[in-house]
Amino acid sequence: MRLLRSTLPSLMLLALAEPVVLIATPHEAHAQQPTRRVLTKAAVEFAEPFTSVSSVRELRDGRVVVADGRDKIVQIVDFGAGRTTRVGREGSGPAEYLLPTRLYAVGDSTWLLDPGNDRLLVLGATGTPRGTRPIEMGSLSGTLGLRGVDARGRLIVRARAGAVVNGEDTDEWLLRVPGVSRGVDTIARLVLPRGRHTGATNVGGGMLRLMNDKPYAHEDIAAVAPDGRVAVVRSATYQVEWYLPDGKRVTGAPVRYTPLAVSRAEKQAFLKRQLVPGAITTSGNAGGRSGKVLPRGSEAPDPGDINAFQWPATMPPFAAGAATVASDGTLWVLRTRAHDDPVPSYDVFDATSRHTGRVLLPPRTRLVGFGNRVAYLVRLDDDDLEYLGRYML
Repeated sequence: MRLLRSTLPSLMLLALAEPVVLIATPHEAHAQQPTRRVLTKAAVEFAEPFTSVSSVRELRDGRVVVADGRDKIVQIVDFGAGRTTRVGREGSGPAEYLLPTRLYAVGDSTWLLDPGNDRLLVLGATGTPRGTRPIEMGSLSGTLGLRGVDARGRLIVRARAGAVVNGEDTDEWLLRVPGVSRGVDTIARLVLPRGRHTGATNVGGGMLRLMNDKPYAHEDIAAVAPDGRVAVVRSATYQVEWYLPDGKRVTGAPVRYTPLAVSRAEKQAFLKRQLVPGAITTSGNAGGRSGKVLPRGSEAPDPGDINAFQWPATMPPFAAGAATVASDGTLWVLRTRAHDDPVPSYDVFDATSRHTGRVLLPPRTRLVGFGNRVAYLVRLDDDDLEYLGRYML
C-alpha cells in the first residue's frame, strides 16, 4: 500500500496535532467491577443452514440481511415466517455483487462491501438494491483498505504510515474520508508488528493458505461506531481509546489479563487454522483478501515446519479483527483463548472506554452482528454448517 509522496507528509502533520484528551482515571475505571453474562440459548434460530455467514444487518421490521461470503449470496431472513428472500445476484451489474462481505448501517440504508467489484452496493430500508457507490478516497491517491462506514456515509480507511520496506508490514493510519475532493481527517495510528510478512496463496478447491511469519504478534485493532466514533484497542497495554468526531480522545485504564502460553499444541493449532475457504481478490480500495507476493530474497515459512516461524512466549490479549461495535454503542473485544476452548468470550467497553463486562457465548458459536437489544450468532454443527440465531441481550 502506498501514498503519493506529496500526500504522506500532510497526513503525518495532521496525526501529530495534539488532540484534546480525556483520560479515565484508575479510580473511575475500577469504581464498578465488570459484570459477567453467559448467553446460553437463542430466542429463535433459523432452520435452514448457511455455509459461511460473513455479516448481518437487522432491518427496522426485524428481518435480517445476511451475507454469505462462501456461497456469494445475500438474503433477507424472516425468522417469523421461516423463509428467505434473495437480494440481487452474482455479477457486476447495478444490483449485483461478486464477493459480498461486510454489511454497514447507514441510516435506514444498508451498504454491502463488494471487494470483487471494488464498490459498495446500496440497499434501501427494505433491503432492495438501490444502486452502487465506488470506494471514494477523496483527494488521496494510493491503495487503501476500508475499515468501516458511519451513519453519514463517511468511509473509515487505512493507509500505510510510511513507505513499505522489503514488503514488510508497517504501522497504519486510520483516516476518515467525507467524500470526493473533500480531503481526509486523520484519526489515529495503529501499531503493527515490525518486520512481519503476511499474505495468502490459492491452494485449490476454493481454499487459501494464509501466510504470517509472526504468529500471535501484538497489533492494534480498530472498530467504527455508526455515530462516527472510532475505537482503537492498544495491544501492548490492552487499553481502549475512543476517537470522537470532534477530535477528542477518551482513553481507558489498562485491562488486567493473564497471558496464555504459546505451547507446541497452540503452534500446531495456529498453523492448521491458516488453511481457510476463500478467494484471492486483487482489489485494493475495498479491502478484500489479497495474495501478497513476498519480497525478493524472502521465502514463506514452510507450513509444516513449526521452527520456521517466530513464536512469542505468550499470546496477546486479542487477535486481529477482534473488535466490533454493538447497536447500543458499546465496544466488544474478542479475547484470545486456548485452541481447545470452545467458548468465545468478549470484553465489553462503554463510551468512556471503561471495561464494564464480559459476555460468554455458547460453545462453537461465532458473533456476526447486532440488532435492537439482540446479538446474532452462528452455531456450527458437526458438519461445520452454520445456523443463524438471535440472542437477547
